[in-house]
Amino acid sequence: MSYKQSLPQRIIKSIGIITLSAFLSGCFGSDVNKVFEDYQNRVQRLIAEPAVAPEIPQVPRQPGVSDVRQEIPEGSIGLFESMRLNQCRAGQLIAQRNSSLGRVQSVQARVLYEIEMIPALADCLQNTDIAESNLAEALTLSLEEKINNLPLWIDRFWTSEPAIRDTFRPGRNLRAVDAQSNLQKSLAALDYFSNLFAGILADPEKIALDQNEWQLHMEALGTGKSIPELLRTQQHVVGWLNALNEQLAAGANALSCVSNSETSSGRSFTPQNAEYMQNVLNAVWIERLQPALARWDNEYRQVASTTINIQSQVISSDWNEYLTALLGEESFGVKSRQLARVHAEEWQAFLAACNLEVR
Repeated sequence: MSYKQSLPQRIIKSIGIITLSAFLSGCFGSDVNKVFEDYQNRVQRLIAEPAVAPEIPQVPRQPGVSDVRQEIPEGSIGLFESMRLNQCRAGQLIAQRNSSLGRVQSVQARVLYEIEMIPALADCLQNTDIAESNLAEALTLSLEEKINNLPLWIDRFWTSEPAIRDTFRPGRNLRAVDAQSNLQKSLAALDYFSNLFAGILADPEKIALDQNEWQLHMEALGTGKSIPELLRTQQHVVGWLNALNEQLAAGANALSCVSNSETSSGRSFTPQNAEYMQNVLNAVWIERLQPALARWDNEYRQVASTTINIQSQVISSDWNEYLTALLGEESFGVKSRQLARVHAEEWQAFLAACNLEVR
């Protein structure tokens, strides 16, 4: 049965939808859990099916540093030898490394040191006095060793640097539905390091590195919260959409339009109920949740694409498996996209049964 309406009726109804949309937006606020909770409650009251409590899935366990640590053989240039290198930059770097401050370097600082030592040693060997001294052989062996160990140091950067580990760990906070993120800074930093490392691995003797640029991108990762918040938000979205889809499926008998009669489950579901359901659909799902889910899905795709490049530089199988669980085909991002599609299809079926349109 269909329910056609006159033009005045449709105009009045459209005004009502706009008013309801503004009212619902004010009631819901922006917290994603609150929006989903109120959305579910309104649907539940209309289809008279018990609310399905969302079960928030567990996040993948991040491997500990000891689980992903690759042993790196370290040669040494003695204090006496390093003093003889004071005429080239390698001597300065070694002195900094041997200082009390250098001995407690962070992971990223140590990786930076190892990278900078390669061109520094190469420059030293270009010095005639050094090249003709008994230091030349030791420096040549040290240079070869550092080039050979570069993949291990890059792996340690991606698996053990606290700023990286925090970036790829779901955060404490969720996104607000209407909030914009600062994702691009975090993505730019990840791209910077993956591209820099790729260039270094391809031609380690032609390293061109700007320390200021390195530090700026490290600060962006250290302070950036957009990726951790995205990961936590998608975890909760999966739980909510699973619950809502189950609730709509259980109320399938109610999602049909009848007039002055009862559904097979014995509940009355009138055209007026259907129109109110349509209002909730427009004001909450279409105007608020769908745009947010689409925005988060786009962000997820960008992070996942960047992570593929990073994984090619990771040696640890445990860390690679973790990143795949976090951002691969079985991740919360992919599942939330699939569940959102199912939810939209449930609504489309309802609208078709009631001869209503999405506004």
